[in-house]
Amino acid sequence: MDGDGHDSNACGGGDCDDRDPLRFPGNPEICDLMNHDEDCDPTSFGTDIDGDGEEPATCCNGASCGTDCNDTDPGIGSMADEVCNGIDDDCDSTIDEGFDCVQSQTVAGTNACGREGMRRCSETCTWLDVGFIRPESGTSCDYCDDSGAGLGEELAFTASRTETFSHTGRSVGSVRCNSFGCMPPLGGRVLLNADTSNDVGGRFTSTPFQIGYGVVSVEVRVNARAGSANPGTGWAIVLLDADGGGSSMLGTGANSGVPLDREGFALEHRYADGDTVSLLQMTGGAASALHERSTPDSLSGPTGTTAAQWMRQEITPDDPSTPTDETALWGFHPAAVCVASSFPVCPSCSNEGARPCGATIRPGDRFEVGVVAGSTTNRSEVEITEATVTGAAQCPLP
Repeated sequence: MDGDGHDSNACGGGDCDDRDPLRFPGNPEICDLMNHDEDCDPTSFGTDIDGDGEEPATCCNGASCGTDCNDTDPGIGSMADEVCNGIDDDCDSTIDEGFDCVQSQTVAGTNACGREGMRRCSETCTWLDVGFIRPESGTSCDYCDDSGAGLGEELAFTASRTETFSHTGRSVGSVRCNSFGCMPPLGGRVLLNADTSNDVGGRFTSTPFQIGYGVVSVEVRVNARAGSANPGTGWAIVLLDADGGGSSMLGTGANSGVPLDREGFALEHRYADGDTVSLLQMTGGAASALHERSTPDSLSGPTGTTAAQWMRQEITPDDPSTPTDETALWGFHPAAVCVASSFPVCPSCSNEGARPCGATIRPGDRFEVGVVAGSTTNRSEVEITEATVTGAAQCPLP
């Protein structure tokens, strides 16, 4: 009927549309926008340009189309294997499936520090970053590894910081100020002693102190006065885990002036039976001596005997740039246990006899820092004349 030389299907001639002279068996199939079936074969869609045996997916007959999503590349087709190259090789509309990630792709997500970071995929479709990372900055300097390169990346944004104890600090126990009152016009001198024979007093910094990337030094100078002949009490520098909970309950008796229900450390100057300087670790409700040195008597004598004293404690936190846990080995290094009084005494305090503290102090850990004075029946008074906490390389305060 259409004069194309082929009888219709109804007459056994194979012409699928005997009204269209451009449709008959053997007619070359053309890829056109009308999806016209030129050869009466619904499974053929056009010329296989790249010769890979698959016709282009852009060529169709009705609802059926070819399977080659890129007919200019013989390596791409529905029968090809997917490889790591950032391309859909097997024409399934997915790129680099079967690999960890899409080659050279960068994706966003929340990093371990709770901030938005990026994650990069390598040329071999594996993640270059363990997690989502972002460059360290002064804003993100918080002892958390944003960059994935280690905490040491933050060092460029840190600075030393010094705090001075004063009348604005937090008081614990029985605290009585000196003759200038509780808030003297000059300085922050505070007298620590007991109104009764069994109480103790302490003064802590108003806010916790954060450990930085280096040695933190706590130095306290006092004027000690015997409230009775040959007093048996003393005073201590105390560092308490600020995030450990519990209350600052100050001890009496042998551990007078030392908090026992909080995790931490104390450097104690005790007067009984000859002066003793002890580095104590407090854990589980008990205080144990890690290091101890004897010094000459300072307040042995009648009531009113006085002595100018100072103690310094240095805290060496774990260095994040080394595989060694420095604090697990040494804790508060014994070499930092040093005391001076009215006698020219400063023990060498070498490492002999030191015991591991069994605790790790890391950059970012927070401690409450304070000075406490114990009182027993033979009590003494301690006037804080100067108390400072200096931290090396700390992150900016929030």
